Amino acid sequence: MNLMEVLSAALLFSLSAGSSLQIWSLISMGVMQEERRQQLADRLDGDLAALEASLRLHSRQTLQPPPCGSSAASLRTLLSSHPSSAGVQRQLSLLPTQDGLLVELAIEGLPVRRQRLVLPAALGLCQPLPAAPAALAAPPHG
Repeated sequence: MNLMEVLSAALLFSLSAGSSLQIWSLISMGVMQEERRQQLADRLDGDLAALEASLRLHSRQTLQPPPCGSSAASLRTLLSSHPSSAGVQRQLSLLPTQDGLLVELAIEGLPVRRQRLVLPAALGLCQPLPAAPAALAAPPHG
């Protein structure tokens, strides 16, 4: 091999090695970002689990739960007093039917978000409304 062939082979080798390193660098950055996103999603799931556990604890401690018609608003007040983790945004929205609450958690500045529908009746946080007594019994068929 003469000097020109050696130089051109060395140049090709260094260019391909540099390109390969850039590709590996991009792949590893993508993997690290996905790992971080998964950690944040796990953190949001943990916050939701902690909220649900505190609600279940509250339901066991409540001697006389409120009627189900007004319990979603009191549930919203209870959850707003519960602090959220640092960097986590929490939004509490009453359902249009006023019988439940939509809890949304998000990490500031990232597209990671979690939602949970909380129904007080399902968690035992309210008493069903008393059924209206039947005004008259059905007339006998005769």
